[in-house]
Amino acid sequence: SDVLEFFVACNAREYIFVHAAACEIKGAGIVLPGRSFSGKTTLVQALVERGAVLFSDEFAVFDRGGNLYPFPRA
Repeated sequence: SDVLEFFVACNAREYIFVHAAACEIKGAGIVLPGRSFSGKTTLVQALVERGAVLFSDEFAVFDRGGNLYPFPRA
């Protein structure tokens, strides 16, 4: 649920959660931060249709080293 995801994002100690869509193209992470309903999901869907790998359309998750991780949703 959205409430649970928000709780996890706010309380994570080892990761930083950014409200953003994220994907990977040819080994490079693409992060699209923005407010709700600003077009993040639409843009990342267009990238996926062109070969990108979806990481998330809600949160970009980073570790302390700056590595980007998938945040799959149902």
